[in-house]
Amino acid sequence: MEEQKKQSYRSIKVAVGTGRPGTRIAEHAGKTRFFKVFEIEETADGLRMKKTEMITLDEGQTLHDVLHRNPIDFSGHPLEDAEIILTRSIGMGAVQKLYMLGKRAYMIAEKNPEDAIEKLMAGTLKALDPSQHHHHHHEHHHQDKNEHED
Repeated sequence: MEEQKKQSYRSIKVAVGTGRPGTRIAEHAGKTRFFKVFEIEETADGLRMKKTEMITLDEGQTLHDVLHRNPIDFSGHPLEDAEIILTRSIGMGAVQKLYMLGKRAYMIAEKNPEDAIEKLMAGTLKALDPSQHHHHHHEHHHQDKNEHED
């Protein structure tokens, strides 16, 4: 009799910066305090959604704050386990720093977090080139006021 072994599969966490908790994808990943984290599991039948959770970063925990520290330290950070970060806007410096930390950041056009995750799982999500984004360091005048807590 063959023994049935439960196959263990890898799962990844994808953090999507949002405006107020769970709304549309934030315009600026560096400044938002809200992230919807999707855990996606690879199975024999393909990818499946394992779970989702909302994370609200504390003061001083935004990507902008963390990536401007020297040295950069993600240990104990709520997004420490996220391997992929999806956003509508991110600068090349942040992309490179996150890459050095083992994370992949992608700038995308989607506005709805669930739509972006569905496309990611289907292999149809298109990443935009962040070098084409004209990000002016420390100038966030075009920021959506709904991205931050009052």
